[in-house]
Amino acid sequence: MNTVFRKWLTVYLALLIVTVASVSLLIGYFLERDVYQQNRRILENYAAHVDETFRLYRQGAYSSQELTKELKGLENAADVRVSIIGKK
Repeated sequence: MNTVFRKWLTVYLALLIVTVASVSLLIGYFLERDVYQQNRRILENYAAHVDETFRLYRQGAYSSQELTKELKGLENAADVRVSIIGKK
């Protein structure tokens, strides 16, 4: 009787470990995906702001110093590096 109990205990513990590991992996995956999507949306908003700022600079609303100051502020706020490449 003691060996039957041990076998069932081993089976239940193995199932419990597999279940907990699977659930942990799924939760980790979904959290990582959500954080990635949230950061992507935030960066897209910053990119739109950079685009608008550069458009205003090209129209003469900003001087080059004001443009640099604005971009440096965005870099600090988003903890990113902003580079404008090309004319478009």
